[in-house]
Amino acid sequence: MIETADKVENRRCRGCRSSISPSLKLDVVIDRTLVIRASVHEVERTMIISIILVILVVFAFFAELLGDGKSRVSPCHCRWSERSA
Repeated sequence: MIETADKVENRRCRGCRSSISPSLKLDVVIDRTLVIRASVHEVERTMIISIILVILVVFAFFAELLGDGKSRVSPCHCRWSERSA
């Protein structure tokens, strides 16, 4: 979509520049593709972070599954014992 907007802009500007006087300057005033480019960049960044986190969770799971039976990630390192009254 961004490439298409760039191609249309370049073709339109070339056509406009050829039909007007060379002493006039033609500039783009509003470029809405900047917001789209920023959004695409943010989505790419989020996807990379998500993939890395999924890979880390899978490795942690397999390390625990293939390990020596002891949990490598334990929510509590406490030992519960019954007290005699």
